[in-house]
Amino acid sequence: MKTNNRRVISWLLYSTLTILLSLSAAGQEFEELFYEGFENGGKIPTGWTQQFVFGSRTWRFENGGYAPSGAPTFRHPSNAYAGSYNALFQDESIGPVRRLITKAINLVPNGAATIKPTLSFWHAQDSWGGATDELKVYYRRSSTSGWVLLEHYSSTTSNWTLREILLPDDAKTETCQIGFEGSSNWGWGICIDEVRIEERGRLDRKVEYFEMKQKSGIIPSGSSINPFGYLLALVSGNNLEIPLNSITISYSGTDIVDIEHINIYHTRDSAFSVKSRVTADISILGNEITITAPTFNLRTGNNYIWFVFDINSEAKHGNTVDFSLAANAAILGDNTFPSTAIDPINSATIHESLKFSNFSNDNTWTTTDLWEIGEPQGLGIYDPNFAYSGSNVLATNLTGNYSPSIEADLPETATTQPINAKFYQNLTVRYRRWLNIEYFDKTSVKISSDGGAIWQNVFQNNTGILDRSWQPISIGISQWATRKENVRIMFSMDTTNQFTEYGGWNIDNFAITGEFIHSDVGITNLITPIQTCGLTNAEEVKVMLRNFGGATVDVPFDIGYSLNGGATYTRETYNIPLKSEADNEGSYEVEYTFNTKANFSTPGLKNLRFRTFLVGDQDSGNDLFKTSMYVFPTVAYPYQTSFESSNAYWYPSGINSSWEWGVPQKTIIKTASDGNRVWSTFLTKDYNHNEKSYLESPCFDLSGSVMPVISFDYIMQVQEGVDGLSLEYSI
Repeated sequence: MKTNNRRVISWLLYSTLTILLSLSAAGQEFEELFYEGFENGGKIPTGWTQQFVFGSRTWRFENGGYAPSGAPTFRHPSNAYAGSYNALFQDESIGPVRRLITKAINLVPNGAATIKPTLSFWHAQDSWGGATDELKVYYRRSSTSGWVLLEHYSSTTSNWTLREILLPDDAKTETCQIGFEGSSNWGWGICIDEVRIEERGRLDRKVEYFEMKQKSGIIPSGSSINPFGYLLALVSGNNLEIPLNSITISYSGTDIVDIEHINIYHTRDSAFSVKSRVTADISILGNEITITAPTFNLRTGNNYIWFVFDINSEAKHGNTVDFSLAANAAILGDNTFPSTAIDPINSATIHESLKFSNFSNDNTWTTTDLWEIGEPQGLGIYDPNFAYSGSNVLATNLTGNYSPSIEADLPETATTQPINAKFYQNLTVRYRRWLNIEYFDKTSVKISSDGGAIWQNVFQNNTGILDRSWQPISIGISQWATRKENVRIMFSMDTTNQFTEYGGWNIDNFAITGEFIHSDVGITNLITPIQTCGLTNAEEVKVMLRNFGGATVDVPFDIGYSLNGGATYTRETYNIPLKSEADNEGSYEVEYTFNTKANFSTPGLKNLRFRTFLVGDQDSGNDLFKTSMYVFPTVAYPYQTSFESSNAYWYPSGINSSWEWGVPQKTIIKTASDGNRVWSTFLTKDYNHNEKSYLESPCFDLSGSVMPVISFDYIMQVQEGVDGLSLEYSI
């Protein structure tokens, strides 16, 4: 049951699951200056108001989070934190913003200013399909004053979580108001409950909880401002300071020279922001990185200290980025943390950049009139006024919204120059995006693998998009770009209407990453033996061997052939350096003759396999060359067969071949001329369209003949004057 007593008891709560805790000292009695639990029968509390910022959606008062009409009990969260009602802001669209404002609150009771007034409330905002709504908390001195931002919560918060904010001295008026601003990104909504302002008095600050997290994922070489991990320090109290005296992290990645320009940033939740850099001194000794920032003080509540760095442009593909924290390696105020070493389980991997740009000095893009490279001004609707890294971005109209009435046959585009990915695989386009576009307007990202003749969409919006921060985007392009020499990426404003325009595209830290193929060999062709008469049990096997990679292969590897479909291989070692096409010297394709001869003396179909066995081969798709060969027996003269007991080693081939051996069962061709079995174009139906097929006989030894004559029985039903049968021979 909710309470509205003027004086309450708050206790220190601790939970490793919710992290944001009640920061009151155990047993401490506080004076309650303001309370609202929203138990007003679903109506807005008396004296509270709402202010439209964008759109028409209002805050409402329900039991728990939003639930769709088809599942009214499927709420996020399921219930109010306490009682039967909480405040909720949710809309099934992107864009609406509404501020819920308290009545005037007296923070100078009895004419004396409060000492440490603390705002607390319970909060939840769950993600729906990856989209999370956002809450900003403001104060103002009076109803005519300007709003001042206190906190911004943008991370997914699935369960009820306690938030506490120490109000600044400027808020200590008789008419202070708090504003809860909800922004809809089509999540499950923003819920608040149990709003209080209490006089806490002076409580010395203390680190209640400490942990270290590390991100996994891919980082492009040459990229800047990569948030890789953070320390989380949860601080209670409101008096005295806890400076960040030093943190020493142990780098355990592949090579510490891979990282450069190390910095730290500070945020209040787990959403990273490039605007929160902390001035700090960085020193490196061996693999130890020491960060000192004694003038920076931790704040009451959550403190995320982010480790951020650039990646050296020469960093090797596949190198890892990893670190750990020894016991007592962080000195926060007068205390050391952690009590035992922390080695997070995640690590990141560096991928080579075929192209990287933060647009600080990049004039290589081909653009139409709408696109610009320069400093973002924040003048378009929801546009940023800062770049993700450096000072410039690639944007649609740096000084306003994108254009109305863009037609499909005249899109506004920004296109890269051709990029050579001939020796690359596992390719991905990566960039930071701040995009705002209306539902009925269409934009896309396209790829061409032929220099721009043909384009393929790899992204197109099917709804409105209203980014409120720099979003990391990655799009796999391997199916179009792998081993292509002329790859281009295009950002396109495809069509717009005449009704609503937003700020459009802002792009930063653009990269195309891929895995350089340095080890890749395979067989491209069989040279000998060829299908002919008189094959023996000791035939020479010669193949064409190729280096498909972008570097010389100078390690020995096995090469093999199989006559039985790959069940067994005859293997030999190739130990001569094999040049790459990229070397522009030497041959990247060579003939190889096996020392071991092959037995082709047994007649019948041979399923031939030729392959390489290079350890570490990066593309197994071209290791194997497959073909078939029919070994024809040489038969004595004179020769006769009616195909009764076998197919007599006659073999069909050609285009769309329909030849079959067996008992004919068609309407006209339904019997053999002798016995029961024949060779026929299909035994039960008509031959194929566009067929040009052959039925080849065994080899005949006619060396002892004088005037050999061939005779055979046939019956034929074909389209007269168009289709037909011919007899050919080869010697």
